[in-house]
Amino acid sequence: SISHQNLLGLVAAQTSITLERASYCRKQESLASYDGLTGLLNHRMFQEMLKSEMERSKRYKCSLSLIMFDIDNFKKFNDVHGHQIGDEVLKMVALTMKFIMRITDKAFRYGGEEFCVILPETSSENTMHFAERLRKRIELNRTVRKLSVTISIGVTEYKNTETAELFIKRADGLLYKSKKTGKNKITLG
Repeated sequence: SISHQNLLGLVAAQTSITLERASYCRKQESLASYDGLTGLLNHRMFQEMLKSEMERSKRYKCSLSLIMFDIDNFKKFNDVHGHQIGDEVLKMVALTMKFIMRITDKAFRYGGEEFCVILPETSSENTMHFAERLRKRIELNRTVRKLSVTISIGVTEYKNTETAELFIKRADGLLYKSKKTGKNKITLG
């Protein structure tokens, strides 16, 4: 009977350790997938999810669009107001994205002050409506020290013969064009 109790005790202890390890692994996996500051999916997840959405788009012959944008004059927020305010601006942008996205859309912090949204089953025309809503909401948001924040956006639709690299490069080029031609605007291509 004593050895039976010992065995049950050992099984319970082992189960507890296994559950703790599983919980730790889940936390680590979550840290590896999400950006710590904004709570958005990170660059690594963007690469993975974009490729799988491209495959789905090809297979089911449905449209797929991509938005790339960054915060205009972001360096100035950090230089003039400090990195804490810069972080608040990044969080505000992320929250605004989450607020207007559909459940099927996926938002990412691409890096620094650059963000992406993958919009499955969405034409570039409908993506333009989403991008304009996002641009306006961010421009009108004054929650961070009443600062005026604007974004420059590139919008493009997937051509099912291209690589992920080309798709991303085109979106990034359109974002750059928005920046060069006046900022706080959307360029479609």
